[in-house]
Amino acid sequence: MDIVRLDNEQGTSLPTVGSDSIFFQPGKQYRLVFMGDGDQLRGQVYELPNTDVPVVDITTTDGTYALGASGLVVVNNATETGYTGGADVTFDNFLMLAGEPRLTVALVDPNVEVSRIGCKALRTCPQPGLT
Repeated sequence: MDIVRLDNEQGTSLPTVGSDSIFFQPGKQYRLVFMGDGDQLRGQVYELPNTDVPVVDITTTDGTYALGASGLVVVNNATETGYTGGADVTFDNFLMLAGEPRLTVALVDPNVEVSRIGCKALRTCPQPGLT
């Protein structure tokens, strides 16, 4: 995993500290978290359902931009294909907050309630399979 700054569609890979190697396995679910606080940037990957211990945790420093837009970019990073071809990904429930994204999930029969710690419910959804 890398933290890359994009300037006019040109990527600059930022030097990171921490564990950055991961191979996503089909059939498993992951949560990707990216946090920025000033020039301090941090990327984490959790293998669900464990949201306590990240399987990837990297940090870097980059003060190029004081503010701006965030986004998600996916690339084929497989040496086996020569870095060519597409990459398949599904993003579900992209969430951008002004604070650290520490969420809680609770079963409030018959719904599943997702909340940010210290806040009211962000989203209440029916349990899968229920109408």
